[in-house]
Amino acid sequence: MTLSSRERNSVIIGLVAVLLFLGLQYITFPLIDQYKTMKSQLEVKASLLQQYQARLHRLPQLEHELAERQARLEEVEQRMIGSSTSALGAARVQLILDDLANQRSGMKIKSTRVLDAKEHGIYTQIAVRVALTAQTKILTDFLYEIEHQPDALSVSEL
Repeated sequence: MTLSSRERNSVIIGLVAVLLFLGLQYITFPLIDQYKTMKSQLEVKASLLQQYQARLHRLPQLEHELAERQARLEEVEQRMIGSSTSALGAARVQLILDDLANQRSGMKIKSTRVLDAKEHGIYTQIAVRVALTAQTKILTDFLYEIEHQPDALSVSEL
């Protein structure tokens, strides 16, 4: 069976159309999608790069802040009462308070009660409740001395 030139042209045009459709469907469109994906990823990565460069420019400032905070932490840690247990720490606090009270005439500690210790990460907060008698001026001086001890003591409630 021989095809006329018109039929042959129609078959060739049909095959070209099918090949063109398949080429678009399986080659061109996936390449376009891949290009769009890569372009959006490139934009995201460019944005991340800018953020990293901004952080890199802040690196000396951040290192300086870190060094300051580490120095401050070391200062505070040196002021903390070091003990192996919270009971020993509470005993040390009681000794400090007794020494401060004994330095003042007209002040008497009636009772001292150790409250529950609170864990704060690697540190333990030891609370002590003290009942005492003193005149206002002596009490004010006593509270001032507590806050300005070499050891880190503070008054949270009166």
